[in-house]
Amino acid sequence: MPFGVASAPEIFQKRNQKLFGDIEGVEIYFDGIIVAGNDEASHDAIMSKVLERARSVNIKFNPDKLQYRVSEVKYVGQIISKSGIKPDPDHIKAIVEMPTPKSKTEVRRLLGMINFLSKFIPNVSKVTAPLREIIHENVELIGERNKKCHLKTLKDC
Repeated sequence: MPFGVASAPEIFQKRNQKLFGDIEGVEIYFDGIIVAGNDEASHDAIMSKVLERARSVNIKFNPDKLQYRVSEVKYVGQIISKSGIKPDPDHIKAIVEMPTPKSKTEVRRLLGMINFLSKFIPNVSKVTAPLREIIHENVELIGERNKKCHLKTLKDC
């Protein structure tokens, strides 16, 4: 399926949700499927259901992408484990090391990256407000000390 077409990812997501979404312990995000169980036996039982369902509709999974019986997995900019969900350190590093934005496009890119971490950042809307102002107003980026200060505060979160 060509993912350049605007609706292709949405169609793919809906198809996967329809095929596997009713199986308890399964979470789906586009082409990613997470199978989670309380113990190995429940995990294996859920995995068997997923594989059986996939076989019945002739879906094949890429064995190189399969992570089986892992206690922690990177998924959509997060790390999921039995301890809970936390941000992926690689995602945080990319934001922290990002140079100060010099255009509205770069600010949008930064805010997009931050969006993945928003549930981990207290008062994210307050902290990102000055950056969002830049997008919506005719604000000069270069030399704005206050905006750089807010960017540093955000990166420190």
